[in-house]
Amino acid sequence: MNKIFVFMLLFFFVSGFFLSVFSSVSAAGLVADSWNTKMSMEHERTGCGFAVLDGKIYAIGGYDYVDTNERYDPLTNKWSTLAPIPTIRSHMAVVTYQGKIYCMGGITNNVGPGPAIYRALNVVEVYDPVTNSWICKAAVPLKGTYFYDTCYYEEMTAGVVNDQLFALASSGDLYMYNSSNDSWSSKAALSAENWHWQVYVANEHLFVITYSGEMQMYNPTTDSWIKKTSAPPSDTYVIYPFITVTDNKIIIGDHQKIDSSTDDNVQLNLRIYDPKTDKWSERKTNSKSITFYGGSMFIAGTSGVFAPKNLYIFGYEQITKDSFQAFT
Repeated sequence: MNKIFVFMLLFFFVSGFFLSVFSSVSAAGLVADSWNTKMSMEHERTGCGFAVLDGKIYAIGGYDYVDTNERYDPLTNKWSTLAPIPTIRSHMAVVTYQGKIYCMGGITNNVGPGPAIYRALNVVEVYDPVTNSWICKAAVPLKGTYFYDTCYYEEMTAGVVNDQLFALASSGDLYMYNSSNDSWSSKAALSAENWHWQVYVANEHLFVITYSGEMQMYNPTTDSWIKKTSAPPSDTYVIYPFITVTDNKIIIGDHQKIDSSTDDNVQLNLRIYDPKTDKWSERKTNSKSITFYGGSMFIAGTSGVFAPKNLYIFGYEQITKDSFQAFT
């Protein structure tokens, strides 16, 4: 796999998750209408699991397979190193649940002769910020073990609906966690195109969008998946779409070439899904004229006193072989 493409996937996985959750963290001490440099993480890495709990940001694990667990306090602008995660891994599903941080699955590198083999895990470990300690919980009962040689993906994704924790495997199998007896139960499986999907929580339901744009919704009350209106297809070449949830709506953002015969003149396209009406709407606007040798983008929504309800577009374009330029 192209190294630049891998880097972009890792960069936007980390940054996309981080900025989508940052809206709940206090922005005290920030200067209006400007970028403010804050304290850097103590350990540089990608593929971390991020969570926000009690106004603090947690960065856990990551590539190159470190056990680092760090916490950022926006009020003091300091990072602190916490108890390391017991199982070293990256690209795990991380959710805040019942006052603790649940880390599920992830990818580990089997060290041995020959090329690296990346193995998907089903391990569940929970961090308690009060005691600064980890506890191992019942593993997600995956039906198979997955290995990758030249690339690696998340084996599962997770979401919390009505104080119920769900984990969806890339196989389509869905599991619900019972915290009272530390067990997992199988729920209705998702039968759809498999493209390493992510779960999005909106309107008290789980939503999954496949690579082709098919929309599936899980109803916890009836334990059933329902096919919803598919995302409208893009009418031009799409450059690396990304998905976010804001204002209880699911938004797909991508840049499109206005003229497929040239790399110039890029248009921003937003496809917006309202789960209450099961309808899609589109917003298109001219973006700045850029030359897309490569690059990517993602979108994130914010709300609150320090970050009014807005939608932010972040990305970068490759100017030359070794030169990149960011835009917001």
